[in-house]
Amino acid sequence: MPKISDIIEVPPVKTVIELATVRDSEGESAEQLTELLETFVVTDDIEKNLSVVLDRVANHPDAGMGFFLTGNFGSGKSHFLSVLSLLLQHPWAWKHITSQCQGLSQYGEKLRERKFLVVQVPLLEYRKTDPLEDIFWNSVEDTLASSKHRIFEPMAQSSYFIQQFEKYIMPAHSREVNNFIQGKLSAKYTWQGLRQESVEDAILFAQEFLKLNATGIPFRLTLPRQKTWDKLMALLKEHQFAGVVVLMDELSEFLRSKPDTRALNEDTRFLQFLGEKSIHSPVWIMGALQEAIERTGDISQATFNKIKDRYQRNLELSARHIRELIDRRLIRKKGPEAISAIKAAYRVLKNGFAHLKISEDEFIQIYPVHPETLELLDVNTTFFSQRRGVVDFIHYQIKGDPIRHIEGIMDEDSVQLLTPDRIFDHFSFRIREMVNISAYYQIYRDYFEKRIPRIFDDEQDQKYALKLIKILML
Repeated sequence: MPKISDIIEVPPVKTVIELATVRDSEGESAEQLTELLETFVVTDDIEKNLSVVLDRVANHPDAGMGFFLTGNFGSGKSHFLSVLSLLLQHPWAWKHITSQCQGLSQYGEKLRERKFLVVQVPLLEYRKTDPLEDIFWNSVEDTLASSKHRIFEPMAQSSYFIQQFEKYIMPAHSREVNNFIQGKLSAKYTWQGLRQESVEDAILFAQEFLKLNATGIPFRLTLPRQKTWDKLMALLKEHQFAGVVVLMDELSEFLRSKPDTRALNEDTRFLQFLGEKSIHSPVWIMGALQEAIERTGDISQATFNKIKDRYQRNLELSARHIRELIDRRLIRKKGPEAISAIKAAYRVLKNGFAHLKISEDEFIQIYPVHPETLELLDVNTTFFSQRRGVVDFIHYQIKGDPIRHIEGIMDEDSVQLLTPDRIFDHFSFRIREMVNISAYYQIYRDYFEKRIPRIFDDEQDQKYALKLIKILML
């Protein structure tokens, strides 16, 4: 009987893609960007999602829209956002996508020559206490000031405050401000020194100084939300941008981490604001979520209802997408003889389990992953994390990883498959640290691992009994 390694090979794959890679890359021909495009697989889900978004951008140039893209950790949401970002910034990127799906070329023809301000917001980089509104305007300001655009305009409240403070307060009160700072800290500090060391601290000291010494200022040192938006729209027109595309990664994780309901509702209200403004502006917003927006926290019903109306929420990377990804990216079959061997393995499986509802073609597509493994992965998504998701599980559980003490299945006989019990092993660290299910892990370790060898004499029986216990727990 052939081994699995005789039938398939597991190509190298980057199991974690980060949106920050695209944001921080310099130059249009960077190797990392090309690799992102070359390893991107246009599955049916990807084609549908790209078509929906690109159609809106290409054919409704004056009316934006909000989109939510849902999918489990490791399903490819960050990769999707990264590729979308590249398509809207670099004409050369399109050839990597249209070579897989000719139907998308119609959008490339319309969008290649249009200049977009593409704002990437990887939310895992920010603290849970950071307001989404501040993150958004800081990201817009940083993108404008990047080497690609070199437009230096304060958009964030902190930048605007500093600009106004230095324009109107410092010329007349520099001595008082420096004396105030030195009285609070030490004689070595001045306004300029403090600002260079920490903008946040400089703003706090400036606000305290104003509160104590300058109550009669006849103007605001902060910019209202609507005026900031109007300023952005004017900049788009002045610098001939076709619009703004905002890509927010890990949005659901960020919202779920909010310290209290008030902070959560402030952030969702800002999402509502963006959605409302985008309808009448060339602004397209996409947020990537692990689950539906309504399940990310205690969002007020009124705010949620308004978000529902302003964001398209039917974009997802489903289990079907994962099956295509296995077939076209994660596993390579070694020619016609390999397919014959997989068909033979299918007949063995069907003879043993006649009720199994999977066709031969579907089995070939996902081999050597057991169909029930994909089913149980789909209902145990709480185990997934930024570093350990679906792709990481499939890649390393098949190939193996000595560093993480994962024994792969490549040396197994061809009829052996990646079975669901390995989900328990792969995510055991997550299972034992999660308060609501850690007891199951302890029961397995403290009771079943010790008890099973007493019940069954045969080592093979012991092995399968432990597998069954893991599957029952999953």
